[in-house]
Parts: sequence; structure tokens; C-alpha cells
Amino acid sequence: MDITRPLVQTLQIQRLIVNLHTSHVWSDFLTPLLDTLHEAGIRCLQVPPHGPDALLERLRQGGAWVWGVGPVTTPEQLESPWVSDAHFVTLAYAHPAWADWMAQEHPPVLWTGATVSECAEGIRLGAIAVRLFPVSGWDAVRWITQVHKHFPGWSLIPAGGVNFTNARRFLELGVLALEVDDALLEPHLIQERNWSALHYHVREWLRHIQSFQTIA
Repeated sequence: MDITRPLVQTLQIQRLIVNLHTSHVWSDFLTPLLDTLHEAGIRCLQVPPHGPDALLERLRQGGAWVWGVGPVTTPEQLESPWVSDAHFVTLAYAHPAWADWMAQEHPPVLWTGATVSECAEGIRLGAIAVRLFPVSGWDAVRWITQVHKHFPGWSLIPAGGVNFTNARRFLELGVLALEVDDALLEPHLIQERNWSALHYHVREWLRHIQSFQTIA
């Protein structure tokens, strides 16, 4: 069985990984937030290495989500029961323990890097894609363009600065997917519990990148 298949199939249909922060998963609005995202068409989530049992049970049920754990920053976090159940694991910047862990049986890995050497290390160790983080504050578009010329087989996922303006440009460069957080999960709409407005906002995002995906 190809353990990468659920993630790859989902990202072929929808090119977004929605990153839920700790403040989301431990909140009293988690249920309506998840309901809104799913009803709007979001199918891929990234959650912290530890969260409430109710969230884990929901993620396990019914195949409604393809989901991953991350960013993982310490080896201890890899011992979380969430990791063994996840469809993918996102490892933060290089740690000496990552190589040994990746030599064992594990879920598909998204490797975090910001330089060619960091990205190459993740690919060498078997990561299915590199999470390019952050993409804000520098010319990430030019960097990706140059990297794809020299390493056309690398799958990249821009993160940490993806917004409504640059999302399409990144996808036009042929990246595998985009990791988004507050640009999609508008904090003020969540604080106001304005779920209908958030639903509309998410659908606008999906329409904005619709030529690169199929909207559910």
C-alpha cells in the first residue's frame, strides 16, 4: 500500500494545507471552525503534535480529512500518538534526530527548509516534499524559479507568508501545494464567531486558485 496516496491524491484535487494553530485546537470554537472549513470545501489540515482527544477522534472518523502533524520541532513530539495516525508529518528545521527517525517506518514527511542545501537534505532522507518556510520577506518566487530549473523533480510547498495575492503566482510556478494559516483563517472573523463570513472567505480562496484544483 502506498502510504503517500491519500495526501498526494488530496493535493492533486485541492492545493491547500490549512495550518491550525494551538490557539485553534484548544479553543471553544474548534467544532464550528472545523464544520465551516469542511462545508466550504477544505480537505487537508495540519495540526499541532498535541491537542484535545475530541479533535483526534474527529480526524480519525469517516475519512473526511487528510491531515498531518506539525511543525514538529523536537524528537519527543514524534512520540505523540497523533503522529502514528497522521497522513503526514511536517518536520521543522533540521534536527540531528530526524535522520534516525526517517530511517524507520514513518508517515510521509514534509521537510522544512529555506536553502538549497536544507532542501536537498530532506529529499535525500526521503521527504516527499519540502516546506519552504518562510516565503515572506524575500524573493521566494525567484528562488523557486531557479530551483525548479536545476532540480525539476523537487516538490515544494510555500509556507509562512502565503496570501491571497501571491498564492496563484506560487501555483503557476508548479509548487505541489500551499500551506496557509491566518491569511485564510481570518482571525477577526473567528473572534467574532462569524462563520458565514469565514465560509464565504474560504470559498473565495478556493475560487481564486480554482484553475489549479477541483473545488469540492
